[in-house]
Amino acid sequence: SAAELMQTDAEALGRFWADPYAFTPPDGEPLLRFEARILAALQRLYQAHRGRRLLLITHGGVMRLLLARARGLPRHELLQVNVGYAQRVRLQLDGQGALTELA
Repeated sequence: SAAELMQTDAEALGRFWADPYAFTPPDGEPLLRFEARILAALQRLYQAHRGRRLLLITHGGVMRLLLARARGLPRHELLQVNVGYAQRVRLQLDGQGALTELA
């Protein structure tokens, strides 16, 4: 966790927060791999449930990634996306993989 890393290697945590795509914390998943895994899973869900509404329950990292994509944010702004505890988010995915944040 970030709290553990702060106690054991604050410098590594700082490098991750400064550029999460360029630096992976020890024993962490590279952000590019995480992003690819999440987007591939989203496409599989889209294909399997085309035209239906789905409820996805997930952690803040996935929500942050999807919101950043929906908002068209550059990668370096990913960690600036705020996701509150138990926050609800409504997104729409089209057939080309484009996400739109809904009100």
